[in-house]
Amino acid sequence: MALTYKIKNYRVDSADPTKTYVGFTIIDENKNEFLIDKLVTTGNKTQAEILTEAKQMSQAEIDEWQEGGIKDIGKTWDPETGLLERK
Repeated sequence: MALTYKIKNYRVDSADPTKTYVGFTIIDENKNEFLIDKLVTTGNKTQAEILTEAKQMSQAEIDEWQEGGIKDIGKTWDPETGLLERK
């Protein structure tokens, strides 16, 4: 299944300026979304290299989402009742 990767965050980490905070919104063909963030050691890397490394760091979690191992994505949680609403 083809995935679209949109950058939702890209900034130098304020706590550690040697790292870049990268966040993706990943969208599958059914318009399901998965959001993920990673912290990448910046060094002398280009933006493309940092984004590629963040994707590689995220791959296991993306695969788990795609395989159905993460089931509650997209549900609404009511903090007052502590319950998840069904889709």
